[in-house]
Amino acid sequence: MWGSTWLQLAPGIGLRTSRPAAFSGDEPHYMLVVNSLLFDHDLDLRPDYERVRHGSSMPATAYRGQTLHHHSMLVNRRTGRRARWLDVYGWGAPKPCPGKPGCTEFTTDDPEFQPSADVYEVSSHGIAFPALLAGAIAPLSPKKRHVERDASRVMVVAAWLAVVATYVVARGARFTPRLPPPARRSSPWRAPGCPILVRTSRRS
Repeated sequence: MWGSTWLQLAPGIGLRTSRPAAFSGDEPHYMLVVNSLLFDHDLDLRPDYERVRHGSSMPATAYRGQTLHHHSMLVNRRTGRRARWLDVYGWGAPKPCPGKPGCTEFTTDDPEFQPSADVYEVSSHGIAFPALLAGAIAPLSPKKRHVERDASRVMVVAAWLAVVATYVVARGARFTPRLPPPARRSSPWRAPGCPILVRTSRRS
């Protein structure tokens, strides 16, 4: 089962091995929440984004030392005001500021969201999924460099269990495997000859 997560069929290249990893999009930001829950035991992502910029492998090895656009909400605990990080900072024009504590490489003219003890940062994504991953990984007492690998394994197990659960529920609802008619086997939405579960009536 683990081996299947390392195999990749790439157009023009063929079958090759590929290490499971947070690749792009929202993936590294979800991994950042997982790491924050596991090691900081909180949901404040401001120090986590800062550590990534300074070379931490959180949230993912591929993003070590990079400046990420924060997928987060800024909250001023003193005034109660909140806003999206992307709306507050000039994220289109990052400015280097090496060695300056609290620097995000982005600028804002809003005094309420300047880096301070009153401002914290939480994910703009739902936390249920990363919390589930963190809860599954925590009993393994993972090291930071292993979290990305362990999260991918948890997702593989969850995917396989979902397939098994779907099959069990379908059989319980009296669905049975049956090949579709020839005219439907060529559907672009389904592999040729792929069996489908068809509802059948059973006499008691």
